[in-house]
Amino acid sequence: MDCRVLQSQYTYSQSYSTDSAGSVTIADLEWDVYDVTLDTSAYDIARACAQVPYSLLPDDTATLTLTVVSAVANSLRVRVEDTSGDPILGASVDIQRSGLSDTDTTGVCGQVFFNTGLIIAGDYELEVSASGYTTESVSDFSVDGTTVTTVVLSTT
Repeated sequence: MDCRVLQSQYTYSQSYSTDSAGSVTIADLEWDVYDVTLDTSAYDIARACAQVPYSLLPDDTATLTLTVVSAVANSLRVRVEDTSGDPILGASVDIQRSGLSDTDTTGVCGQVFFNTGLIIAGDYELEVSASGYTTESVSDFSVDGTTVTTVVLSTT
């Protein structure tokens, strides 16, 4: 798998290929915010642990894990986080529109991924809930191609 790492001010752009285990080690990056993209349209990022773009701190050693799946025409990755930006484990994410109703629960990365039955449309309804947090509803949400969004939940 090939991926590209871009520094936020685009002073750094480098492509890497994973080994047979699907891993790549990148050493000596300066601290900054980096975006990681795939150099192929054959796959979608279903989960990014930690969040992409990724903020690398000085003297930090970190692991960024990407879970990729075969690409489809339309997909939606939803990251659910609290007001501090931390992922919420176990949040229920419900997506609906005429002819579609799907629900998934966030894992340790606070993300869910929908890639079945989605069409280009702007009338999706998202409802996100988690124990100890207020429920957040998003009306007239658009999905067009590979869509990524973040929903922030406040504590009750």
